[in-house]
Amino acid sequence: MKQLWALIEPIDKKRLLILIFLSILAAGFDILGISILMPYLNFMISSDGATEFIKENFGFEVNISRIRLIAISSTFIVFIYCFKAVFLVVFEWIRTKFSYAIGKKNGIKTLSRLYLQFIYCLC
Repeated sequence: MKQLWALIEPIDKKRLLILIFLSILAAGFDILGISILMPYLNFMISSDGATEFIKENFGFEVNISRIRLIAISSTFIVFIYCFKAVFLVVFEWIRTKFSYAIGKKNGIKTLSRLYLQFIYCLC
């Protein structure tokens, strides 16, 4: 692991730490995307589930129709999934760009070192 860490330049080490942070954030968005579906399905199935959930967790009563509450929660879920999709696309672009740059830098270093250390026979 130390040899691998030594191959990476200092500026790329900072980028790698940022990439690790973005990976953890992407995993959090995936978990959020999965966990938000259960309350939404509860809202859709039970007639009083949504108002009871809001009353128990936020402490106030809501006097809006079930259809309007479903529309609001559906809009919220679509917004979250769109944000998650855009974030994951940008994250994959950053990850691919970083991986390609590291491979290119280390590939050139390795090849140039091999060419310089190679013993040529001019017989």
